[in-house]
Amino acid sequence: MLKGTYSFRTLYQIVIATVLLLAVGTLGIFWLVGEYRHHDQMLDLVRDDYISTRKAESRTLVNLMVESADLRRLAVEPELRKRVSEAVDNGYRIAASIHKEMAGRFPDKEIQQVIIRALMAERPLDGHGYFWIHDTGYRLIAHPYRSESIGKSDFDLTDSQGQKIAQSFVRTAISQPEGGFVNYYWSRPEIDERYHIDRGQLKIGYVKHFAPYEWVIGAGDFVADADNKAREAAIRRIAAVSYGTKGYVFIHTKEGICLNHANKEVIGKNRWELLDASGMKLVQELDRTGRQPGGGFLEYTATFDPESGKPARKISYVQAIPGWEWVIGSGVYLDDIDEKITEYRHSLLDELRRKIITTLCILVSILIAVFFIGRHLFLKLLNEMSLFTMAPAAGRTGPIDTKRLKIRELKILAEQANRILKEKEEAQAELAKAKRMESIGQMAGGVAHDLNNLLSGIINYPELLLLKLPMDSPLRDPLEKIRESGNRAAAVVADLLTVARGVASNREVLDLNETVREYLQSPQHGKLMNSPPEISCRIMLHDEPLPISCSPIHVTKCIVNLITNAAEALDKGGTITIATSAVQVDGIPAQLSPGPYALLEISDNGKGIPAEALPHIFDPFFTRKKLGRSGTGLGLTVVWNTMLDHQGTVTVASTARGSCFSLYFPITEEQATPRTLMVDSAELRGEGSILVVDDEEIQRDIASTILTVLGYSVETAASGEEAVEFLRRRKFDLVILDMIMPPGMNGRQTYEMMITVHPGQKAIIVSGFSENEEVQVACRLGAGTFVKKPYSLNQLGLAVKKELEKDRG
Repeated sequence: MLKGTYSFRTLYQIVIATVLLLAVGTLGIFWLVGEYRHHDQMLDLVRDDYISTRKAESRTLVNLMVESADLRRLAVEPELRKRVSEAVDNGYRIAASIHKEMAGRFPDKEIQQVIIRALMAERPLDGHGYFWIHDTGYRLIAHPYRSESIGKSDFDLTDSQGQKIAQSFVRTAISQPEGGFVNYYWSRPEIDERYHIDRGQLKIGYVKHFAPYEWVIGAGDFVADADNKAREAAIRRIAAVSYGTKGYVFIHTKEGICLNHANKEVIGKNRWELLDASGMKLVQELDRTGRQPGGGFLEYTATFDPESGKPARKISYVQAIPGWEWVIGSGVYLDDIDEKITEYRHSLLDELRRKIITTLCILVSILIAVFFIGRHLFLKLLNEMSLFTMAPAAGRTGPIDTKRLKIRELKILAEQANRILKEKEEAQAELAKAKRMESIGQMAGGVAHDLNNLLSGIINYPELLLLKLPMDSPLRDPLEKIRESGNRAAAVVADLLTVARGVASNREVLDLNETVREYLQSPQHGKLMNSPPEISCRIMLHDEPLPISCSPIHVTKCIVNLITNAAEALDKGGTITIATSAVQVDGIPAQLSPGPYALLEISDNGKGIPAEALPHIFDPFFTRKKLGRSGTGLGLTVVWNTMLDHQGTVTVASTARGSCFSLYFPITEEQATPRTLMVDSAELRGEGSILVVDDEEIQRDIASTILTVLGYSVETAASGEEAVEFLRRRKFDLVILDMIMPPGMNGRQTYEMMITVHPGQKAIIVSGFSENEEVQVACRLGAGTFVKKPYSLNQLGLAVKKELEKDRG
């Protein structure tokens, strides 16, 4: 139908035309059929909903009646105990009152007779109860129905369960001074006590010790009597419940005896064999359904409709009360539902006719209106979508002007597109910066390696000469200055190595607070603070230790560089603030993983960093410092690379009132690393054979001279291949192995060959680079300490002594 390319406008016109042609015919037909089916479904839903609602009402009512009756049943014994205890307490008060009034004025026997006559005349518990009295010797003192046993011992009086009744009374009263309960079996008053064992019924008694005469006063009542009263009360409560014109609650026992019904004539009759119109034994099915867990519904033909008196279809919910063996039920008559559904059907059909006429009249009007409204909106949509396809100026992709967009979804889409464009530009800038840093880092790393080898002679030869010169020699001062110059040059080389990404360094666990304090106490910091203009330091360190896994040299270098920069920013004097704290990072800064961090903040109140310089301050060799005063342009680059190597980050905020650099170090749970102290050369002396392997002759000479001075026997090799041949001829206690030895084997490859010749060969790795992946592989193979060139006598001596002392008992 459509060939080639086509516009939204053409597509819209074709679609609208098709819709207008088909809508009037098909939509009307489908709507009419749908409405008719909907009305049929509504009738079914209304019927089901009505039945469900009435069933739910019946179930709720029956549940309430069951709960009410069950509560009455469960309350029988507690209520009986309460009433019996109150009766005995009252009798006890009567006896106590008489004794109090007559004691001291009348003989005890006379007082006892007055108490007995008073209690025997009482009929507690609604008139059918009575009191009895025993003494603590089990002798019956008084009883209204056991006159022949008064004065005799009831020690062996036993009920049908084998319980010694009098003994239980006395034991309970003595052990419980406030009174206690006794359950026992006893015959009713009208039955001769001689038959109490055969015809005894469960009775709850309450006894209390009357101390003045060592009596036990008691009373009791039959549980069956209390239970029957509770049943009668429950039946009266259920019989009073009715709802609507036909709603009632029926009850029958497990034997089929009707206890409540709308038809009063059937109450008290046995209906166990009653049949409904379908021949179902109605009461038996109701009983079976009700005794299922949770009860259930049963549909049947009831024998009695309260309005017509005739049989009618019914759904009832029934549930049992297990303790009383009752089944309680209530239900809804289905004939009433069908009448209501018929009325509702007629009303729905009338409504459907009105809907059909009304809908047909307005359908065409709506479709015409939709066409013109849709056309207007579609033109606006095309206008706004044109903003997404406008040709950018100068061939660059530019942001979309969101202020011209009125459609919310298009505005959101444009904002997202602008954000993606911005992120793309930032990512490209970061990528270009990373490539530039990588290129500079590779160059710096190669230069640093060569410089370290050259600086070894400038640092180590003066150190060796100083060992041989007397303390008053005029040559000591020039040699010290030569060595100091070499160390300063080595520090610059260390900065270059830090710039070379991909290199690592030895890590120690240090307290960041202690590292800051050590620098603040150093001569270098003292000299900086004493230089004009007047600068003061405000120190705010965290109260608790802040353990971090770090390279101490590089962290100290960061502190030195930032404080030096801050001091240089205060050309007219001011304050430098150094603060540490523990922070929890959760998304900010975004480049950090969530977790605890140690935060070091170094700020000044100087003139701040210009906005145009901020994006470049971490670039290598970018500097705004005065020529000749300090710096190589690597200071902040070293900070940036160091923080990346430590899985942290550095952020900067600067205004016209000053700048603040924030350094985030991950907090570690590892124990602090013991600090290495400078030791006297005499303590570094040792013995043993050592093979020095290095492709640089000057490096071999320096290492050999230092080790000879320290007392070791030394041989040298100019390559890895030569070193392996040495080991084939003899074994050395230790090998000092350079890592980079072009063009032959490097240190890792050489060590792999060595341990095939002498498994477990001890070795120390040295390199002008910092520790890298090749060094780590060699260490995993068994090599020991890594020492970075240029090293001092102290550093090499400590490493050698430490490695040789391994595994020595």
